[in-house]
Amino acid sequence: MTLWYNKYWGGRSFTVPCLISCVIFKPSPHNLTRPLQGIKERIKAELLPYLPVSDNAGDTQSRDIKFLRIPDYFTVLREPHFQRFSAWLGGEIVAKLVFPNPTNYISKVDYNESGPSVVHHKSY
Repeated sequence: MTLWYNKYWGGRSFTVPCLISCVIFKPSPHNLTRPLQGIKERIKAELLPYLPVSDNAGDTQSRDIKFLRIPDYFTVLREPHFQRFSAWLGGEIVAKLVFPNPTNYISKVDYNESGPSVVHHKSY
């Protein structure tokens, strides 16, 4: 049980408002260049633009979370006996970020008319 709880614990930050507004990590030049230590200067200059900035939650995350308009039931599902729905809720949040265009959604009517092939027709 402990492994399952730790696996999905990262999604709880969406349900605690104080964690959304605070910045946990602050970027520093030392943290940003640490993966490039020991690499030749010529190669380091080429790799630096492709290095992801992962030390900062920043304002973008809280702005994206506010944009999602998370439903009221999300805070109810934070309780331990509802945590089995964590993967489903995470998938719903990702779907809202990845597929903001409503024409990509497949309704029951679309599925009944075209069958399983509607997935390919609607997504392209």
